[in-house]
Amino acid sequence: MEKELIIADNPLAKFYLTILRNKSTAPKTFRKCVKNGFILGYEASKYLKWRKTVIETPLAKSEGIEHERPVYIVEVLGASIPMIEGFWDAIPWAGPGLIAVRRKEEADRVEVEVFYERLPSDLSIILYS
Repeated sequence: MEKELIIADNPLAKFYLTILRNKSTAPKTFRKCVKNGFILGYEASKYLKWRKTVIETPLAKSEGIEHERPVYIVEVLGASIPMIEGFWDAIPWAGPGLIAVRRKEEADRVEVEVFYERLPSDLSIILYS
């Protein structure tokens, strides 16, 4: 059995993902739930690289954290458009990216054709193990 990739640990995020992934979700319900990108962005922030930093408050020095590497939110043209605003609310310093795809469905498989992409020129700055 393959190891499951856990994207969201939060029950509310799992709930919204369940609705969004369910093929029998009504279009109106999907449109309403897809706008909850903030909670998914919040969950995604757990997987970012963070480093400790020291800041000066009005009273004293304090320890905090800051993002270690550039972050990009890449939307797949279509249903993700309403979700992206919520992601940017959660991670406002992230840069934008865009991929436009078209789905080609056949009886036994689905192929995806990428016909437009706008991504950072060097993806190695954002991809890490």
